[in-house]
Formats: sequence, structure tokens, C-alpha cells
Amino acid sequence: DTVSQHGVRVLSGRDRELLRFIGEQYLVTLPQLAYFANRCPRTARWLRTRWQRAGLIDAAPLLVDEPTVLWLTRRGLAALGLPWKSVRPSYASVQTWATLVELRLAARERYPHAGWISRRRLSHASPAPSPLPDALLTTEATSVAVVVKARGLDRRELERQVIPLIASYEHTLLVLPTVSRRTREWFDDLAGQ
Repeated sequence: DTVSQHGVRVLSGRDRELLRFIGEQYLVTLPQLAYFANRCPRTARWLRTRWQRAGLIDAAPLLVDEPTVLWLTRRGLAALGLPWKSVRPSYASVQTWATLVELRLAARERYPHAGWISRRRLSHASPAPSPLPDALLTTEATSVAVVVKARGLDRRELERQVIPLIASYEHTLLVLPTVSRRTREWFDDLAGQ
């Protein structure tokens, strides 16, 4: 999987693709890595161990009874020439970021010709869109702002965070764990936008 050059192990093109995916998404779980790489869970664990030993990623089971999470280290980001800071995931961020990976994988399956621009890539675009969605799903015909919240939002938060996105993009996909009756009514009022 890696190529040796003058006795030094060099990342393969496939390694770079998989690590770049992890970097763009902040993190992936081991099952997500196996799925994205089209490999078995054992191979995903082997990749994790190899990359961890090389200092390219960190990995830990951050949630009880949940799969191990992988994220790039500063060294891993630098090896790929990615401009972002290394961010250790927190309990709250794992749910949001892992959900975004699931959405990206589902979009790739359902819409193979669509593009996916992660929040990290959007934040370094010139000029960076404002406000920033968590991701942007793009096709030749349209773009969809993707927003994922691990907890329900009250109406003020929805108005502050979602209304500007609805105004900025033709379509907005908002993923919430639960939706209250008042929130549903608020969305019904917005249906024309």
C-alpha cells in the first residue's frame, strides 16, 4: 500500500485519498473508513494502526459503546498539505461530524456525479461564503446547504443560524435529532422560502 523511496515509506495515492477525506470531514469512525475505502473492518483497523504509528492520525473511542474515531494530527495535515489545524474531537462534535460523514457517503451513493464541499473547505474558499453551512452538496443544476445539529435548537437559534442559509441557498437540508411542534410550525411558515 505504501511505496518505498530511498528506504523511506511514502504514502500511496490511496492513503492520501483516504487521509484527505478524514481531514476534510474532521473525523471518521472505523466503520465509515471501511465503507469509504471499500474494505473490510479488519483492513480499516490495519490502516488505523499503520497511520497511527506514522503519527498521521490519532484514534480513540470517544463515546461509550461506539466505534473508534480517527482524526488527522498536525503531522498528518502537513503531510497532505492541508491548511487546517488539528482538532481533537469532543463528545458533542463526534455526533455532528460523524453524521456529516454518513450524509456524504449516502450522497456519494445516491448522487455519484454530485460534489461535496465540507465546512473545512468552505472556510478556506475565496471568498468564504457567509454564513457557512456544515457542507455544500452541489450538482450541475443546484446546490444544497447541509446543516447538522446534534441537539434540538430553539426558535431563536434556528432564526439566527438557519434563516440566513435559507436566504443564501436555493435548498437547505437541516438535520435535527428531534423537531418540536413549534419548530414544525415555524418550518411550515417558512415553506414558501
